Amino acid sequence: MNVKALLLGLILLTVSVSFAEGEQIQDYEIQLKEGWNLVSVPVDRVYAWDITSDCNCFNYNYLWRYVKPWAKDGYYDHLRELNGGYAYWYKSDEVCSIKVSGVRYQPSEGRELTAGWNAIGGGELPMMIRQYLGECQIAAGPFYYDTESRSWKIPEDGYIHPGVGYFVDISSKCNLDWVR
Repeated sequence: MNVKALLLGLILLTVSVSFAEGEQIQDYEIQLKEGWNLVSVPVDRVYAWDITSDCNCFNYNYLWRYVKPWAKDGYYDHLRELNGGYAYWYKSDEVCSIKVSGVRYQPSEGRELTAGWNAIGGGELPMMIRQYLGECQIAAGPFYYDTESRSWKIPEDGYIHPGVGYFVDISSKCNLDWVR
């Protein structure tokens, strides 16, 4: 099955689904713009060095994630593994794409969010913001980064999209136990 969707004019996401030993493996292609891109992967357990790309200068050392373990303010760190539900920064020197494969991320798996800013990403399908964030109390956002205009925007359609990363300010600790 192949599904193509144009997401927020930022990212083209191509999905191929196959089955291997009972697990649903998905392949995603995420289009990057020249500059900083805030992306997410709708799959779990993708090692950075396994990402393929048609970028001339693709380097997984250009991938960054926002880490917020116990501190009020987070920090940025290089990463080795990408997982669904998180947002990642990638700086691209050109318009190109990256490809990832993995077991599909289930937003219902209950990722914990802390009070303050959190970097989140969606699942395999677009989902209404309120449905995705469940009982979490939103103080601000979610915001996605528009690479072309170099500005932060709120999704006008009210959805969290696959392949797109977001920052959301949460009032108090909660879980992404999304409401069906």
